[in-house]
Amino acid sequence: MKKLHIGCGKTILPGYVNLDMQLLPGVDVVQDLEKFPYPFKDGEFDLIEAHQVLEHIHDLQGVMKELARILKKGGVLKIDVPHFTSNTAWMDPTHVRYFAYTTFDFFVRGHFHDEGYVYSTEYFSAIKKYLRFYKGWYLHYYLLEPIINKLIKVGNGHLYEGNFLRSFFPAWRVDVKLIK
Repeated sequence: MKKLHIGCGKTILPGYVNLDMQLLPGVDVVQDLEKFPYPFKDGEFDLIEAHQVLEHIHDLQGVMKELARILKKGGVLKIDVPHFTSNTAWMDPTHVRYFAYTTFDFFVRGHFHDEGYVYSTEYFSAIKKYLRFYKGWYLHYYLLEPIINKLIKVGNGHLYEGNFLRSFFPAWRVDVKLIK
């Protein structure tokens, strides 16, 4: 199984090809994610992980297309990004975009909002999503996280994100698994 960790920074994952835009200790491939194509063959990876990196990307469509290109059919792309209600989404001046529960649906065939846009139907075949809440000393989030993740599926995010719940109980991040 060949695995790629993009935007790894100083978090080097053993058994992965670790990619970052800076040559740091443990980085295997230096690559700006917004410069295409990446130095990999079509369908080269079984698993690609992107942790807290896509919020720094201007050309999300281009990056998603390139990640789909280098992922094998049936391969998995794991992503976690800050949710738009999280204070961490807004406090980092290097963040250029913010994410909702449904953001990555647009890269999946037949998604909830599919209106035939080219970018929305050619990259992935399935998606699994989960909202994470920063817990720390906020004990109520241990109980609320599974409840909100059941509620959010009603209306594909709108029951939580489209009303007061998002203000009273801000999410921390969105975890996404896309299958090619």
